[in-house]
Amino acid sequence: MCILFGCKLCQYELCTDRELLCEFGENLDEKFLYIDILNRGGLKWPTQFLTDIVSDVFVVFNCLISKKYESEFLSVTNQREIVVRISLDFINHSDSTCECGNTASKLVYRSVFIAANIMLNNYTKLVNDKKKPEPSEKSKRKLTTLVGK
Repeated sequence: MCILFGCKLCQYELCTDRELLCEFGENLDEKFLYIDILNRGGLKWPTQFLTDIVSDVFVVFNCLISKKYESEFLSVTNQREIVVRISLDFINHSDSTCECGNTASKLVYRSVFIAANIMLNNYTKLVNDKKKPEPSEKSKRKLTTLVGK
């Protein structure tokens, strides 16, 4: 996510220079194992700013896929737009402007958009993996397979 902005100041709002290195002992926790598998030497520690944004999107997304709202959420044509709009309303930020012309709103929007995509993608895969697909559906892993479109 850090490389989305050419300006170093904007990049530093999202990521630090510190590599995400974890020393693992014999008692390896599954959460850290997943990070270790993903890390091919390039993961960096996120800033608190980015961590807060992703956490807020996660809260909104989990509310939308709760039993109370899931069927209504899945019936909407553009689920990502719903996640992004509600998340942006939920997130408080100042609208300062960087030297390069980027605003805090733009950084927040891009971060929310990417986080929403990741959560929708993971959710779709999780739900589709739980389903017993017909042979013709094996390769379908898109969100539209959940709503029958």
